[in-house]
Amino acid sequence: ARIPNNKLLFSMTTNGTLINSEIANFLSENGFAVHVSLDGPEVIHNENRIYPNGKGSFLDVKTGMECLFDAYDEQNKKRISISMVYSAPYSEEKLDKIATLWEEQWLPKDILFSFSYAKRDISPQQMILSRIDYSVLNWAIKRYMKAYEMGIKPHPLAAQYLERKLAAIHQRFIFD
Repeated sequence: ARIPNNKLLFSMTTNGTLINSEIANFLSENGFAVHVSLDGPEVIHNENRIYPNGKGSFLDVKTGMECLFDAYDEQNKKRISISMVYSAPYSEEKLDKIATLWEEQWLPKDILFSFSYAKRDISPQQMILSRIDYSVLNWAIKRYMKAYEMGIKPHPLAAQYLERKLAAIHQRFIFD
């Protein structure tokens, strides 16, 4: 049944491993927003995203995302985003490795992402107040300030992370 004067939108979260051209075309043609789990470059992603046989899933996720990028036109590529989980050991060095994901040619530099923590036995509210959050915040500030001093655009991971932190403080987005 149709609902007059209303447009129904769909979104989904997936690990991306089963997305092929046929599925990507279906999702694109039907206007789906797709949020894909991708934790960083291959070495980081495969720390926790493995198949029962021990094989890492990064290459399958990459293939699925490439199918999505091929299926979605330029205007709708913004409907594809990343769900990134930051897991222990927590460090600025690990964040530097995660940031190299944006150096890979297949990934759009302006892709949107959500960034969350993998930690057992702690609530999201407690996580916000923990030192783990400060490691990411400190890393993002350093990256952002270094770019500012050099007169270049900041790394997308640092920029989006800081934008979200500032938006939470101000209860609104402050960047375009």
